[in-house]
Amino acid sequence: AYHAFQELLECQSPRIIMFETDVLYYGGNLDGAKTLIPDLAGRTFPVFLYHDTWKNLTRKPEPVSSDFKGFTPMNAVSPDAPDMNYMRPTKEVLEFSKFNRHIMNKITAECKNRNIRLCLYSSVCPKQYSMGRHNALSMYASRYNLPFIDLNMPNSGLTIDPHTDFFDYGEHLNATGAVKSTEA
Repeated sequence: AYHAFQELLECQSPRIIMFETDVLYYGGNLDGAKTLIPDLAGRTFPVFLYHDTWKNLTRKPEPVSSDFKGFTPMNAVSPDAPDMNYMRPTKEVLEFSKFNRHIMNKITAECKNRNIRLCLYSSVCPKQYSMGRHNALSMYASRYNLPFIDLNMPNSGLTIDPHTDFFDYGEHLNATGAVKSTEA
């Protein structure tokens, strides 16, 4: 996420950035270094990034795919409906890792320095999300005076049908769920 953020600022000057918070709960320990090191090597030495295409110089290299450029519509519908009562009240606070907090603090500070409004956003995800995550993210947003849109909350104005709006049992919205989420 941090590299995507840096890449964004190289060629754009946004007034607002919507940061999807799910990424804050992944990696954040030495396991994250397993992907960080090859990514850094590829950015520093492009031969690593294009290692599969450099050998055949007679054809044009295929573009390197990126997971953070665009939306791939998923039209399939999950055969099983997730538990849509996953946002039960609790005082639990499910913090994200210190490493991820450090990176998020860097993004927050850079946005402030560049006069970019940063907005935290949590997409509907009954499989991974919880009130504990909401509480931690609300506290972070409050501490740094950031707006926080949480579409998991019952009062978000979003009506998701668990039988038609998920691609995979409540982890990812399909195209109809994404349209509803965008409208909300």
